[in-house]
Amino acid sequence: MPDSGAPVIQTERLLLRPHVREDFDDLHKLGSDPAVFRFTGGGKASSEEENWRRLLFYIGHWQALRFGLFTVRDAINNAFLGEGGIMHFHRGIGAHFDLFPEAAWRFLPSAQGKGYAFEAVSAFHAWFKGLPPVSEKTVCMIHPDNSASLKLADKLGYRPYGVAKYKDEHLTLFERQVSRDSTN
Repeated sequence: MPDSGAPVIQTERLLLRPHVREDFDDLHKLGSDPAVFRFTGGGKASSEEENWRRLLFYIGHWQALRFGLFTVRDAINNAFLGEGGIMHFHRGIGAHFDLFPEAAWRFLPSAQGKGYAFEAVSAFHAWFKGLPPVSEKTVCMIHPDNSASLKLADKLGYRPYGVAKYKDEHLTLFERQVSRDSTN
């Protein structure tokens, strides 16, 4: 389990918590599923080594910045559904993107189409806005063919503002203002 200072977010159906070493098998399953990586990582599966490094990056991000990606689990049976959160990835896209916290989410195909992503992403955005101000906006990048993520981003208030090439893919860049009032 995460250290006692790490947040755990519970929604009606979900449990969100920072990744721990024991999440590796779930993370590797997610990162090597063809239906998941077709829109991420340049369209290629992550190797076991790449997924191990990703897990260590996630854990270290929480240690360094006190926010990051959460593992998303079913609140009743603890089944792994996916991951999501807000991080600084430093992708090398440029200051118009890299200087801002980036929202990210990935879910297993079996967890898609059930509203879990909206529930989880809404929950971690609400948690994030309660932190001491980190930035006036969050950003995300989505493959233009990923209609499910495009719809989710729109529903969450993300608006397109540009296009960037990342890992040989042209991706749409989105931004969302971080409101510190109770309406956003």
